[in-house]
Amino acid sequence: MQKVSPRWTVGLGLLLIAAGDLLQARLDADSTGKVLIPGLIVVGLGVGCVLPSLSSAVLGAVPRERSGMAGGALNTFRQLGFALGVAVFGTIFADRIADAHGQPAGFADGLDATLYVAAGTALVASLIVLAVVRNRTLHESHGEAPAALAEVG
Repeated sequence: MQKVSPRWTVGLGLLLIAAGDLLQARLDADSTGKVLIPGLIVVGLGVGCVLPSLSSAVLGAVPRERSGMAGGALNTFRQLGFALGVAVFGTIFADRIADAHGQPAGFADGLDATLYVAAGTALVASLIVLAVVRNRTLHESHGEAPAALAEVG
């Protein structure tokens, strides 16, 4: 992961998360939990690409003396994102169940709607990451020349 730009690991990981969410969003009143398994696997692969790269990207983007603050900010925003996501997705889900008066079809519809919103969010986030994040190495962010350049100069 250290040799690949976070632009690609995070951006493509978020695309995998979006795809996995869409794979899960195919429930009906008669569905079993087995229908979710392929999507959960794809989401797990996406999260496995995103999370380790985030820490490296954040720490690589700041001077060494600011690494503690950057790591703390990453963890704070990660927790805030989890809390906000649970609130938003829970509201969408509860609203759909209430519309169906607690029927099994309402549960499936609520989960599908939540997964569509999650997929859309991950897709937009991946496009932002792929468009905005620059290909920068850890050495460049700390003002050091990579080893190959140091030998030449």
